[in-house]
Amino acid sequence: MQVETTRFGPLEFASGQLYELTEGLLGFPLLKRFILIGNEADGGPFRWLQSLEEPALAFVVIDPDWLAPGYRSELPRAALEAAGLDRPEEGTVLALVTIPENPQEMTANLKGPLLFNSKTRQGLQLVLDEERHSLRCPILSALARR
Repeated sequence: MQVETTRFGPLEFASGQLYELTEGLLGFPLLKRFILIGNEADGGPFRWLQSLEEPALAFVVIDPDWLAPGYRSELPRAALEAAGLDRPEEGTVLALVTIPENPQEMTANLKGPLLFNSKTRQGLQLVLDEERHSLRCPILSALARR
């Protein structure tokens, strides 16, 4: 399959690379189909979540465990069940990254992670109530502590 994107040009992808958010993203409820571009084997923590419905829309994402080790294991049981998961390791967890004018101040939303079932490729965006994680986790300082 192929998608034409604004940022990356034409992209070839297999159906197994497709991720679907059943309720869309907060603020973008009609955008439900995405592909993930790049991986941690590429040498860094950042990847792109490219919309298939809106060619100009791609989000920078990061695995929250890069910023808060053990984050995945702290996900609420109800969230795992909603994604059809028995254990957090069965899923893909991503945090949306915000890059302001000064990239040194980029942050990750650890209160609203994306959780995907790795087998079904279906997912949802969570809204976590816990106070221990930030809506704007400073990325560079968290990575420096690793």
